[in-house]
Amino acid sequence: MLMQLPTIAVIIVYLLAALLPALLLMRYIYRKDKIEKEPKGMLVGLVFLGVAAAIVAVILETLGSTVLSRFLEEGDPAHTIVMAFLIVAVAEEGAKFVFFTVAHLAGPEF
Repeated sequence: MLMQLPTIAVIIVYLLAALLPALLLMRYIYRKDKIEKEPKGMLVGLVFLGVAAAIVAVILETLGSTVLSRFLEEGDPAHTIVMAFLIVAVAEEGAKFVFFTVAHLAGPEF
């Protein structure tokens, strides 16, 4: 069914499917927080930093995969283990840590 739609429509459907649940969940949690709500500007900034961290993580994972493929064959279980637990995990969690630490832990909200 989706293959019959124009490409831009498919992209919009995929973006809505990816973003809408997260946005609804963030809205729900923000409304439930009665005691000490974080500033909306900070939350929006964190969302955009998350997107930037994901882009950096993809770049790091691509570089790591290229380097790893020189040492281990892609079908090898060792390649899969190193890829999942070292390259992907360190790239994704490291990018998030650096972005959020540098941008917000030094800010007035913390």
